[in-house]
Amino acid sequence: MARVVKIALFLVLGLVALAVALGEFARYRIQQSAQRGEVISPSGRLVCSEQAHMEYFRLTPLIGANIGMSTLESAEDVDRLLAAFDALELEGPETIHVAAHIPTGNTYTYTCEEERCTGGEWARAWSECGESTLGVDLGQHCIDLAVRFREQDYCLIAPFQGEQ
Repeated sequence: MARVVKIALFLVLGLVALAVALGEFARYRIQQSAQRGEVISPSGRLVCSEQAHMEYFRLTPLIGANIGMSTLESAEDVDRLLAAFDALELEGPETIHVAAHIPTGNTYTYTCEEERCTGGEWARAWSECGESTLGVDLGQHCIDLAVRFREQDYCLIAPFQGEQ
């Protein structure tokens, strides 16, 4: 009987060690794929970085949506979209979702009815972008750009990671 207990204990400890090793490997892969650096809009209102996105991520239960960071193909795309965001001059405490068309820099906003947006509300700005650009590129280059929540702006794009 003691031998069965030892074998069972050995198997359990082996599974625990395997789970820990897989967790560490996953953590390592996430750290390696994390977006590096920081880019700031010309006005300084919108900061795009992994740390800034994590601040947004912590608030997603209150905001109503968890949107990951979009990566863009060039530093010029990032700069164009950040300048387009600044041109919006958003004010007030309302929760606002901002989408953008990458090639043109056109922005599309939707102000949620309540502080916490519904899933349908989150789709409105992006859908408007897609509908407006059907004739240009079938709406394929629309992205989630930013969220305004409680008078704070949160960036949803990553700093450019490639060669400039």
